[in-house]
Formats: sequence, C-alpha cells, structure tokens
Amino acid sequence: MGWQMQKLPVFGTFGNMLDSVIENISTAFQVSWPWLLVLFPIRLAGDIIHFWYGKLEWARYSLNNKEYDGIEIVVTILTAIAFASIAVNWHRFILRSEIAEGGQRLRLDGLVWRYFFFGIAIFALVTLVALGVGLALLLVGWALSTVSTAISILFGVVVGIPLILLLFGLTFRWSVKLVAIALGDTEFTLGDAWRSTTGNTWRLTGLYLLFVLAISLIGSVDLGSAYAASLFNSSIVTAIVAGVSILVGWFSTLMAITMLTSLYSFFVEKRTA
Repeated sequence: MGWQMQKLPVFGTFGNMLDSVIENISTAFQVSWPWLLVLFPIRLAGDIIHFWYGKLEWARYSLNNKEYDGIEIVVTILTAIAFASIAVNWHRFILRSEIAEGGQRLRLDGLVWRYFFFGIAIFALVTLVALGVGLALLLVGWALSTVSTAISILFGVVVGIPLILLLFGLTFRWSVKLVAIALGDTEFTLGDAWRSTTGNTWRLTGLYLLFVLAISLIGSVDLGSAYAASLFNSSIVTAIVAGVSILVGWFSTLMAITMLTSLYSFFVEKRTA
C-alpha cells in the first residue's frame, strides 16, 4: 500500500480531540458505565485492604511500598483489560458510528484481546528502543567525559534530550495500529502504521507532550484525593477516593483513545476534519 506523506496539524488535532470528548461525553459514559461498575469494587478492594493495615497513605505514589505492589499489579492488569474493551467500542463509535448496547459494552472478544496484547507489544517495543538509545547515550557520554566533562554534559542536553523526546512520537506512530485492530482490520500492520505517519515524528512528539500536560492536570485530582485519604483515614473517604481514581483513569483513557482515533482518521482514512 502506498502512503502519501501528510503533515499533522498538532494544535488542531489536540483541539479536535478535546471537542470530540466533550461533545460525546454522555455517549462515552453510556458505553462505559458497566465497566466502571466492575472496576470500582476492584479498585476499592485494593485500597480497603491497605486501609485495614494502615497502609493507604500515599500507597499508590510510594516507590518503596513493596506490600502494595502485588495488589496494584493485579488491579492495573484488570483495569487495562477493561479499558481495552472500552477503547474498542469507542474507536468503533467515532469512526463507524456504532454504539455498543447491552452485553456488547462488556465485550471481551478477539478484538479486545488483540488490542490488549498489541498494546503490551508496542510498550515492549518502545521500551527496547529506549534501552538501546539510553545505552548508546551512556557509552558516548562516557567516552566524551574522558575528554571533557563539559562536552559530555553538552552532548546529553543537545543530543540526549531530543532523542528521549522522540520516543514519545514513536509511541504514537506505532499506536495507530491499535485503531485498525479495533476496526477489525487484520491487514494493517505496525509497518503500515509507521509508513502512514512518516515525516511526523516531531509533530507527534509535540502532540504527545500536549496530551501529557493535559493528563497531568487531570491526574492532580486523583493525587489530591489520595492525599485527602491520608489525612482523614476513613473507609468512606477511601471509597470516594477509589471512585475518583476510576473516573480520572476513565476520562484520561478516553482522551488517549480519542487522540489515537484522530490520528488514524487523519493518516489512514485521510480525513481532515
């Protein structure tokens, strides 16, 4: 398949994503609420266990809380599967005007599992690239440091930081494949996702940074609720925190899904609006 290079309008794409989420938020909740009901007790159970043992205080944000890791890993995996299901339905709604109803809102069919495992594969691929880039930077930086520490630092700033930022753009480029999976397109490969987004790595990096900024602002709500739980040390507050965490995660995921949908629409389906 031949791909004609297109230049992504970064701010326009980000604005379209926000407009789409806001305009369709009621539909998004309609197709998502069964999974939110499933996820709430799972999140709550994890928090309650640590509340009983007095471990809830900043547990989600502590790097040294080994007791929390096992439960958090299980909760994260179950949440990722649920959000993969929501993502498939949401992609199909935006691009195919399909509104999931009944049991379809809790779909766990082949599309969802392929979406989930390809998401893991893309994450693993980006991680491998990051490790390779990081190792190369360390070796070159070490070699330069034998000549001059200042040159080594300058290299890290001028070369290292841009290369690290480019990894964000690579993530978006490969992730276009996920939308094709949701639509049932088995012929669209990671290579196609790469070729269709050619010439847009820096633009996608900028888009990713805008997205991260927005998610960080939204995530501060979750952080604030966790801090409140540490102050009040109440099971009721813990339940509220669990609900807030699920809703924040859902809305953030909805933004990410919509962003990927916009990229697929622009690069693959050649839609400009």
